Amino acid sequence: KNPSLSWKDGEDGKPVIVKCHAGCSRNAILASLGMEDHLPREALPPKKSNVAYPYYTIDGKYLAEKVRGYDDSGKHTTRWRRRNGKGGFMSGRVKGELYLYGLPNLKNVRDGDTVYIAEGEKDVETLRKHGLVAVSGPDGAGHNKFPQEAVKWFAKKKVVIFQDNDEVGKAFAQDEAAAVSKVAESVKLIDLQALWPDIPEHADISDYLQRFGDGMLPKVLKLIDSKRLLQVSGVLTIVLLLAALFGSKDVSLIAF
Repeated sequence: KNPSLSWKDGEDGKPVIVKCHAGCSRNAILASLGMEDHLPREALPPKKSNVAYPYYTIDGKYLAEKVRGYDDSGKHTTRWRRRNGKGGFMSGRVKGELYLYGLPNLKNVRDGDTVYIAEGEKDVETLRKHGLVAVSGPDGAGHNKFPQEAVKWFAKKKVVIFQDNDEVGKAFAQDEAAAVSKVAESVKLIDLQALWPDIPEHADISDYLQRFGDGMLPKVLKLIDSKRLLQVSGVLTIVLLLAALFGSKDVSLIAF
């Protein structure tokens, strides 16, 4: 007489519609049935659109911005620009400044707090949307691309690094871990394949939450909490090298 669950088949390739009158989530319902949600991916921005990511000093002073977009042929482009003081922009960025996307967020972070490092600005915004303190390097993934002058801002913090699902991204995450572990309270490398076994190449935390829904963030946080901690001292570089060589998916570090 008082059903607690409504179910309706999707039409024309649309997702199944489920409603729990007791308050449980869609993901919880499907998980209990051994099913996986196959929601359609959100539409990507139009090929002509540009997204600007402004960079600031630790005190919030504007430096420059990275503009991601597409050229006339539809090819992805990245360029730097900065305000010229006349209402427009000039090309390039200021030399000699520390560029770390989201840097002002670290100014008031206390010792023992958690800071997340992502590979790019899009992922930082994804994490910040959920109330997490996140930053990323300015130049994407690659050897020696993480700014060493930024390391001091991770002192005595619990650092969580999300690696993109590709060789370059994973190697870059190892480089970041080696750098910040010199000063951080702890460091964890997160491989989302533990939650997404068939994760596509190059996928990241934004792709995961877009694919499965923002409601899956608690599952990500639970994965982080469950990570095994590996205590290291002078052998940090060797441990990270072995992890990279053998493709370890469970590398966490406590520095002392």
